[in-house]
Amino acid sequence: SVVADSLKNFRGTPNENPGRLNRFALGGATAVADFAHNPHGMNALVALAGTLPARRRLVLLGQAGDRDDLAIRDLARSAWGLRPDRIILKEMGGHLRGRAPGEVPRLLEQELRSLGAPAESISRAPSEYDAVLAALAWARPEDLLVLPVHSERERVLALLDRLEREG
Repeated sequence: SVVADSLKNFRGTPNENPGRLNRFALGGATAVADFAHNPHGMNALVALAGTLPARRRLVLLGQAGDRDDLAIRDLARSAWGLRPDRIILKEMGGHLRGRAPGEVPRLLEQELRSLGAPAESISRAPSEYDAVLAALAWARPEDLLVLPVHSERERVLALLDRLEREG
């Protein structure tokens, strides 16, 4: 059937399915880029990431400003399910949607800290792309980078693809 053939031939590559479980091998570290942008999607991404071997784990986290505080805190709780060693909170400037700059990362950080995330494990980046660059700078062989990407998805995927090809 067409459905069976499609499923059999499906690949999670950025070209065929951009932003959906795109996996990159980067100098011994692994990066997984996904569009996970709500607690349900983050829970699924965390469940998958939890099955991947890693010495250390990093999660990139941000949210559009049009979500209520509870939904933003729920996203933080979902991400904390991975118990990451490092969390980078990204500002999503083009998606503030009525909130002040820094307001969403502050809510995320408050929730993560209330769950037990050490202050020194959390940092902020002024954009999604800058957050990915910070994650790559932090990464070492055998690390796992969980990168929910939204606002700069194409730029991030192009960077990760280029880095993977260059070894």
